[in-house]
Parts: sequence; structure tokens; C-alpha cells
Amino acid sequence: MATKDTIISLYGKLKTFIRQHDLDHGNAELNIQKNPNDDVFDLYVTLDAPHNTTITIRFDDEILNIEDKDLDRFLKESFGKGIHNFNGDAYFEEVWSPQFSEVNEWSVFEFMDMIRSDMAFYKQIATEWENETLLKQDVVTYIKKCFGITEADIVTISKKCGLPLEKTIRYIKEYPHNILDKKSDILGIFFFDNEYTRDDVSKEAAQLLDVPIDVQHVDNKVTTLADYFIRDRGDVVELEDGRIIYVIRNYI
Repeated sequence: MATKDTIISLYGKLKTFIRQHDLDHGNAELNIQKNPNDDVFDLYVTLDAPHNTTITIRFDDEILNIEDKDLDRFLKESFGKGIHNFNGDAYFEEVWSPQFSEVNEWSVFEFMDMIRSDMAFYKQIATEWENETLLKQDVVTYIKKCFGITEADIVTISKKCGLPLEKTIRYIKEYPHNILDKKSDILGIFFFDNEYTRDDVSKEAAQLLDVPIDVQHVDNKVTTLADYFIRDRGDVVELEDGRIIYVIRNYI
């Protein structure tokens, strides 16, 4: 039941969440629409980006049933969906007018750039929330236990190799040593140690790609096979514990 106290408490939690995630730049709002004949209400939460592009997400009174320990996850999922469903073109058509331009002294191109910038801002936040969820999966616990790779290591590998976090997690699980796959974004993930060297990695990659296993001529420069893959096809990542892994990228 939506009592005054529960609504006030929810308001406070939402304001705190919005402030913590930098989603109020002057135009963030919380509005409630209650049916006067019963206790049913709709809550509209407006998020606000640096250039004041706003996104409004509707909640029904079921939000009052969310326990405090689950509220943060619930809000991130709900706001994340709202961000991904946001249509910048529709927003422009809704807001833009000659009068709007005159009052704000913005050209159509300036306003469109502001919307694009704010969309990037929102999507970065939504991606961070999604990554938090991904890093809490059971598969990450499995990776940590089997390979000693931490959540921070996974994020580092993802950024270094330019891969989405979800793919990075799957690849680490599937390609822990020397398995190569022509159909994926990468050809393999390899751990360097005393028994398994860069030369070993390069030989396997060369065999898969039908590259002769000898000294290569790349860009009119003579280089070893290992240097060829390290420079042109791979990324070397140092883990938190000092170990080195080598990721061979694919071009498909």
C-alpha cells in the first residue's frame, strides 16, 4: 500500500541514486500521479545529462515492493532499459522549434551535437551498470577459481583488446590456453609461463592462418613470427598478479 511515509522514503532513495550516478544537471525530476479513487500511482523519474537532454522512465506502484537490498539493481536495470530505448531523433523532433532556437541561441547542428553527446554520456553509464552485472555472474567466479583472473583483469583485457565485456568473459572461459577458433573475434587467449612461450603461441596461430613458420617479411621489415603476431595480430596484457597473457585477434 502506498502510504505517505513509503513514498517519501522512496523519493529519498531515488534522489540519492540519481545524485550518486551524476544524473541530475538541473532538470532531473520525480513526479507522482495518483488515482484519487484508490492507492494506485505512477511514478515518473526524469534523468538529466550534462547538456540537459532528459529521459523519463515510468514506474508503477510495484516499485514499493522492491526490497532495499534489490533496489539498486532494479533501478540500474530499469534506467538502463530506458536509456537504450531512448530515441535521439524523436527527442529532437519533440523539442526543437524556431522559438526554442531563438530562446537558447543554438543552431540546429549545435543542438543535435548536444543530444549526441548526452546520448554517449547515458550509454556509458548504462554500459557500466551492465558490466557490474556481468562481473557478478557465476562464470566469473569459475574463471577466478580456474585461472586466477580477477574482475579487474577481465575489465583490463576487455579494454586492451577492444572487446565487449560479455564476449571477453566468454572467450576467457572457452579459450584458456591454446584453443583457436576462426569464427570468433579472437583466435585465442594464452598464458605465458616457463612451459608455454610466445613462440609456441605464434606457431599455433601460424598453422591456423596458413602463415609459413619462419622469419616473416612484414611492411618490408624482417621480423620473427612471434613479433609479427604480437605487433599486428595480438595484444599483451599484464594481470594483477604479474602474469602475462597474449590475445590473438581475428579479422573476420
